Amino acid sequence: MWTALPQGRYINPYGSPLCMEVMSSQNKASRDGLVAEALAGALFGNPVSSNALLDYLDVQGVAVEVKSCIRWIRTAHVSTGVRRGRFMLNGDQHQELLRLDGYYLFVLLDDAGFPAQAKCVPARDINHPRLADVTARSVGIVWTAVFPAEED
Repeated sequence: MWTALPQGRYINPYGSPLCMEVMSSQNKASRDGLVAEALAGALFGNPVSSNALLDYLDVQGVAVEVKSCIRWIRTAHVSTGVRRGRFMLNGDQHQELLRLDGYYLFVLLDDAGFPAQAKCVPARDINHPRLADVTARSVGIVWTAVFPAEED
């Protein structure tokens, strides 16, 4: 259960209640990223920079890249109709985090898009052969590689 925010507050980056709407998967991922970045800004006490190579670099040089995913994705590509969400990593960001001895802040969202769990992991602990290539895009890491899987 998510407990890191004071008084159980939830950061809504839109300034209005969340509602159900039809969105493309790209728009949903963008929305999920905004939620995770708003959470990171609240935790760090400073806003993150979505347009930079890395989301957060403080004055002491601590580098953090915020990654989010939703617990379950609806898809027609599997017989059950759902699959576990994935954190999408990029080679250029990963190599920069390694160079700066930085971290990933992984934020797992529940089915409604609210933060369910968050974990800060050193980039050096994330091993995937494609991340050695700075041109690698969309290297998927299933959320159960970061958080223990709950009963499905």
